[in-house]
Amino acid sequence: MDRRGVIAAVAVLALALAGVGTKMAVDAARPKGTDQEQIARMLVQGEAAVERKDVPGVTRFISDDYRDGLGFSSSSVKYQIGDYLHRKGALELNIPSRSVEIIVNPDGLTASARFHVSAIAASPNGSNQTEMDITLQLKKEKVYYYLLFPGQEWKVTSAEGYGGLEGL
Repeated sequence: MDRRGVIAAVAVLALALAGVGTKMAVDAARPKGTDQEQIARMLVQGEAAVERKDVPGVTRFISDDYRDGLGFSSSSVKYQIGDYLHRKGALELNIPSRSVEIIVNPDGLTASARFHVSAIAASPNGSNQTEMDITLQLKKEKVYYYLLFPGQEWKVTSAEGYGGLEGL
């Protein structure tokens, strides 16, 4: 084989490996499981992000179309989440799995999730605890992985019942 043939074969192999690697990375980023499993996983990931005080980890689940009964829009609720997490000390959430009720509408594009939350906030004066029943409205939105590859993920379009957090 001549030198140009070897270089061409190596280039083709490198492109093929890059393509396979890209596909694997995109597939790894896509949600897995049924719609109910995806929403349940979103709740677990959101709970963990709150406890880590990871604002982008929480707000990534908020739809640009977010509106709630308190008058918050997407940008205002994202700001409020960031402000709240920065002001509070350690925060522990507990969402019992038996309290989670997820209903995916027949269109497969909208859903609701209801669940009970126990929240404990640590402060220099001790800790405060509150209990809440939260309801989320969700919709499946188009997203892009690595800015190029389309997919769909569940996003929160409205939340009710979280007002008890302000008392912590």
